[in-house]
Amino acid sequence: MKSLIRDRSLQPLWKKTSLTPSEATPAMLARTDRPSAAEQAMLREVSRRLDDYRSHTLALLREQGLAAPLLAQWDAGAQAANALRAQLHNGALTWGEFNLGLRDITTAQRLALADSADALESHDTEAAKRAGQGAREAYAMAVKQVSNAASANAQCEVIGGENYCR
Repeated sequence: MKSLIRDRSLQPLWKKTSLTPSEATPAMLARTDRPSAAEQAMLREVSRRLDDYRSHTLALLREQGLAAPLLAQWDAGAQAANALRAQLHNGALTWGEFNLGLRDITTAQRLALADSADALESHDTEAAKRAGQGAREAYAMAVKQVSNAASANAQCEVIGGENYCR
C-alpha cells in the first residue's frame, strides 16, 4: 500500500481520494467532479495493484490460519471497494460519491470483522452469520447506486472481476 502512496505517477489521485477511507478530508467527500482520462488510467493502475495486493494478502491470511468467515469478510469488502472504484472510473460516480461509498464499505467491513471475530471466539455461529449478512447488505448499499454494466461498444479491461471501460 505504501508503494501506491509513494508512486509519483499516482500523486494526482491522492489530492482527490485516500487509500485510507477514514482519512478522506471534507473537501474530498464534497468533490463533484468525475475522473479525467489521465485519472482513469491511474485508477486502472491502482486497481491492478490493489487486486494483486488482495490476492497476496488472502494467501498470507490463509497461511496464518485465519478463520474462513473472517477471510470472506475481508475479501468481500475488498471486492466491494473494487466495484466502487470501477464505477468511479467508468464515470458513474463523482469523486465525492466514491469517497463516501468507500468510507461506508470500510466502516461496514471493520464492524463485520469485529462482530464476526467476537462471535467466532464465543463459538456463536449464528451471530457470525448475522455479522456476515449485515456486512454484505452494507456493501450492496454502497455499490447499488449504479450498476457496473459495460456498454457494448466500450473497450473494457477486467480488473478484479470488474469492468473498467474507456
